[in-house]
Amino acid sequence: MSEDQCSLTVRIVDLLNGRERGSPFGPEEKQLTTAQPDNNDGCDFCFVLGAPAAYSVRGDHYITLFLDPAGSQRALEAGCFQIRCDRPCNPQELVIWADQIMAALCGVFLDVPKIPCIDLADLRVVLHNAKGRSMIARAYQFGTFNTEAKRVLAGQRFQSAFAVLSLREQDFSLELFSQIGSALEQNLDDDALAAVGVNYHQHPSTRLLILSDE
Repeated sequence: MSEDQCSLTVRIVDLLNGRERGSPFGPEEKQLTTAQPDNNDGCDFCFVLGAPAAYSVRGDHYITLFLDPAGSQRALEAGCFQIRCDRPCNPQELVIWADQIMAALCGVFLDVPKIPCIDLADLRVVLHNAKGRSMIARAYQFGTFNTEAKRVLAGQRFQSAFAVLSLREQDFSLELFSQIGSALEQNLDDDALAAVGVNYHQHPSTRLLILSDE
């Protein structure tokens, strides 16, 4: 991922595989020689995978996201948040899930003109509003946003939610975006905070990632 492709600085600390990467999109990586990386440089996104409960990441990071298995709990320092898988999985499945989360979230903030225009501050506010600064990630895939997609959202109640709509750029429409927003709003608590971002990809299917605190 070159600087002209993305305005983000990203750091990925993958303790399951003992490596550190600078992007969820490219092959560049460096081996970690210790459990605690020596790199203290700041970045926008710092993703941490497979960390012990008391793990602390040094550096000036705008958002640090711990990507954890289902049911995980950890004490979170200031500026740190937790995203949990919605189902039990083995380490290999956890890495695949984490890569999907990272690609979707980073894709929202790629330096490409999009409607709506949201930034990292919108995500951070939603994360702060979540109970315990911890959220569950649920992913859905469908041909179009239809009654099936509305059904999977029905019955859920959110205090805080961040949705990522991933689709081909030519398939995006304001009508589709409004449908996503309306479906979320029907499931929000009165004082809830929510935001919807768009991530363009090349897959023929439309995907919806929802980070929520329930």
